[in-house]
Amino acid sequence: MSSRLNVKKISQSESFGSLLKTRPLIKTDRMVFHASFQQTSPQFGILIPKKLLKKAVHRNALKRLVRHACQDALSNYQGKFLVRLRKPVKVISNSDRAAWWTELRQLFSELSQYAPSQH
Repeated sequence: MSSRLNVKKISQSESFGSLLKTRPLIKTDRMVFHASFQQTSPQFGILIPKKLLKKAVHRNALKRLVRHACQDALSNYQGKFLVRLRKPVKVISNSDRAAWWTELRQLFSELSQYAPSQH
């Protein structure tokens, strides 16, 4: 449980900008994952533009899902990470959450093949 507390949110816009300039590491159907592996504690950002998901209720629901997945998956890595939505979405319904969760788990499972060895 304590490992979940070590993953922090990125709060500075410079960090978002620098991560967006990096080449996307992993792409799924609806999400893109940017990473900058550094010798820092894990930090993550979530980018879900209003242009791609209009209603705040749905943006916040998706952010909660992504945040939970990041807390679980990124505690074993060092660096800064950004998850962003890449395609327009109309609604995040309760029945869609399982599909989103599966997509996020797939995204984070692919991360291990890109991460540098941490000796």
